[in-house]
Amino acid sequence: MGEDGSTIQCATFDCEELSRLNPIKIFGHSGKSCLARSHARAILGFLEVYETLGAERWLAAAERTASYALANLPEDKILWYDFKDPSLEKPKDTAATAMLALALGRKTRITKSENELLARDEILHALITQQMAADPEYQGLLKNGCANHNKKLENMSLIYGDYAFVKALYESV
Repeated sequence: MGEDGSTIQCATFDCEELSRLNPIKIFGHSGKSCLARSHARAILGFLEVYETLGAERWLAAAERTASYALANLPEDKILWYDFKDPSLEKPKDTAATAMLALALGRKTRITKSENELLARDEILHALITQQMAADPEYQGLLKNGCANHNKKLENMSLIYGDYAFVKALYESV
């Protein structure tokens, strides 16, 4: 994790020295960028480890990564696929956005943070009002998921995004 709370998607690792070697570009803008979907998954993972082990360092990691995501949340509340892609032509990613809503809800359950509860509700509202598919023939709930920008697999429904969306809605009740 970066000092600013950002994460990278993937890196090589030296198992003998227990150190990270080189970031790898897979789905994001670069190896050192911050893929929004992986970042939201990191928050969920840190929370899961915290709930399992009770070690405060994992909750602190979840706090830092969630703070980074919220500090970089676009005005319309729908995440870009990569927090650090400077391009003006980058796609949105509703799957990442739904995962962030799910992560904020889980974190709120643990910390009782009203700010994150409000952010989660604003994100869910934005997904419902801006990104839900209205066409009954559409194969999914959310539009504009980004599976892999580098291969132009974007602007589609993604089952893991729909799952996170439904789960976040369920947990918000």
